Amino acid sequence: MAPSAALGTSIPALTIPARVELPKLPVLENHLNLTMNVIVIRGPGDNTSDADPYISFTGRVYNDRLVAGVVRAKQGSVLRTTVCNSLPAAAQTINSTFNFGVSSFPLTGGQSYKDPNILAHHFHGHYGSPGTDGTPCDPPPADGTKCFRGDNIFADINPGECIEYQYDIPAVHSPGSFWMHPHHHGSGTLQTQSASVPVIVDPNPAGGWDFLATPSCQRFQPLFQPEFEVIMHMQTFMMAVNGNDTGLPDPSPGPTDDGYIAVAAKSIPQDPFCCEGPDKLEDGMGSWAGSGGANSTGDDWDPTVSQEAFYVSGQNAQFTVINGVYSPIITMKAGQVYRWRMVQASTMKWMDVTFNDTGCHFGIYMRDGNFLRDFPRLTDHIVMSAANRVDVMVVCEPGVYSLRTGAGPLGNDPDCGSSHCKLLTQDNLATIVVSAEGGYPVNSSAPFGTPSCQPVFPPYLSDLRNVAATKDSVTSITYSGLVNFTNGDPTGPASGNCLINSLLYNEGAPLQEVIGEVTQLDVDNIDQHPYHHHTQPYQIVSLPNDTDALNSLWRVGDYVDTLLLPSSGIKTATVRWIPGPVEITGTGYALLHCHILPHSDEGCVMKTQLLEKTYVPVSKGLSNGAKVGITLAALVGIAVLIVLPIVLLKQRKAARRRAAEPAEARAALVAAAHDPEVGTNGIH
Repeated sequence: MAPSAALGTSIPALTIPARVELPKLPVLENHLNLTMNVIVIRGPGDNTSDADPYISFTGRVYNDRLVAGVVRAKQGSVLRTTVCNSLPAAAQTINSTFNFGVSSFPLTGGQSYKDPNILAHHFHGHYGSPGTDGTPCDPPPADGTKCFRGDNIFADINPGECIEYQYDIPAVHSPGSFWMHPHHHGSGTLQTQSASVPVIVDPNPAGGWDFLATPSCQRFQPLFQPEFEVIMHMQTFMMAVNGNDTGLPDPSPGPTDDGYIAVAAKSIPQDPFCCEGPDKLEDGMGSWAGSGGANSTGDDWDPTVSQEAFYVSGQNAQFTVINGVYSPIITMKAGQVYRWRMVQASTMKWMDVTFNDTGCHFGIYMRDGNFLRDFPRLTDHIVMSAANRVDVMVVCEPGVYSLRTGAGPLGNDPDCGSSHCKLLTQDNLATIVVSAEGGYPVNSSAPFGTPSCQPVFPPYLSDLRNVAATKDSVTSITYSGLVNFTNGDPTGPASGNCLINSLLYNEGAPLQEVIGEVTQLDVDNIDQHPYHHHTQPYQIVSLPNDTDALNSLWRVGDYVDTLLLPSSGIKTATVRWIPGPVEITGTGYALLHCHILPHSDEGCVMKTQLLEKTYVPVSKGLSNGAKVGITLAALVGIAVLIVLPIVLLKQRKAARRRAAEPAEARAALVAAAHDPEVGTNGIH
């Protein structure tokens, strides 16, 4: 059990440093612990000028830090993670109503902000089991702690509780950049803003899949040494300035999601651990009586204390920190190629990252933890949506550079009607100091040399662009509408206008994915809503107008787990993936959702189900999953896999397939689609 914070006790404080050297994160590995606590987060300015932004609010963090460390695990290893909830039990739920300013209404299915002190956990980008099929941890925790073998985001961690997770990292797992963050439905936004950690899956020379085992990639091998790695975990604080007496965001410019934290503060005013902060006084100082804790009945509770979520000076409470530092300093040698591993861990919005001068060069080699099929991909700017990761080669000539967002060629989309799809802007994300001493000259025409690298991929990352479908029509995932925060009396959940196929989250009717068969989806409105799929990535097989102009974003053939194409003129894409094999993913339930986390909290979520059986239709009148779920059995190459009824025996099914398919095509199918045996599925 984790100790739950007691009401009335003092809350520790954390000050965001500014313009210091980028810190190296402590390494968390083997069997690690993440404990969520409350902490007062202040800075990076001092609230006396507009030189730097300033916030002061009570947030949630892991291990008393904005970034607890970097989690590292090798291919083919087992990662054990114990996640504890030390938040106070006060206001852990909001019972049956959601208080929105001066209005309240009954909850219907929990599609709103709720449960600020209940935690759940997600390993974002992990290729493996969703942890909901009841497979026991091996060995079970000696102290009897509840344990899930996989990424079970449905398991609540209540105040005072711990849950252990066993992540079996496959030997074929891509050695990329991933991250962990809270995922309780209703409080993910509030918690993730200040509580997340990067995860690195490292290559394992003793048995891991070698993605660079081709002649074209040999010259890049020396680059993948620890001394050239720079981990950059980016967290963005987004807090709208309140513009009226209710304390809710002023809607006059139009709908906004920036005020989500402010809405949370007003939703549960009896919870001093949520988002309480100071007012700015005339002398520039803030007063924060009663900040030591307590609830509405505690001795040191001051009902006159401002319940505003924050005060900000200068940048309207929108700024990004890297590894917990505002505008850190990164030192490099001229001509030396470094590997920047950037994690965009914000709750919404997107970045267009550039240098302020032409002396530095980008060469992307991984996106969302997966190697590109041909790298490095040269670009002068990098687009990252919330939850994206980009591993990029960087080389610079001597000088001092500013890494920034918002000054690239892509600007805000005029069709974006809400703040969630706006471009994050910051003149200085980091200062890059490049020394000529001990450096090398840079060939600006080919900064990373030639030839390029074509990696070798394991079956789950097979190229599916030319796989033949067995059916002609494919339905789509459509995010329709926006999530709007308003001041008016709501008629339903405070937002909830982000829907999947016109429906909110439906617990009982999942999208079904059949292990070993190609699944195809058309996704729509991905210019404003990033589509994230749990348990494994998917390949982009079709994009309108796919050209080199999209090098900063995504290209056909890329594997991705969170897809957004902002300000590109592209709203749709077709994606495919092969679920499984069962030895790696197991069976059970997971999710897909919009990774604008306020939208996810509001119900822009679809349940998914991994099956070892042939696709089973679900009534379209009951299921948003049925409206988008269509699995396509396919052969890699020219052959077509015959889908048989679920009632056939395994032996008869195998015999008919062998009779209908050439032997060489069958072998290719087994290699690429895994061909698992029929089994059972369930939820823990």
